[in-house]
Amino acid sequence: MISSDERKTPRLTAPKGTCDTHTHFYNAKFPSAATALITPPDAWVDDYRSLQKRLNLERVVIVQPTTYGTDNSCQLEAMKAFGENARGVMVVD
Repeated sequence: MISSDERKTPRLTAPKGTCDTHTHFYNAKFPSAATALITPPDAWVDDYRSLQKRLNLERVVIVQPTTYGTDNSCQLEAMKAFGENARGVMVVD
């Protein structure tokens, strides 16, 4: 996930209802899968809300990263935080 740099003004303003169609969430409280090639730093709901506000994003599609394998807990918790404005793409075995 891109971090939100509050010091920079976006060059464009997203129209009302804009949807970020692919983002991942990471949180150390969720263990990485044994097969994970990378364990990124935390990128959690509060971080993303700052980015949403700065870019005028209203909706989000949360995508399961390979870091967590088939354990969708992290992404599902993030989806719950965004409520009806979130959809998800998960991995099942």
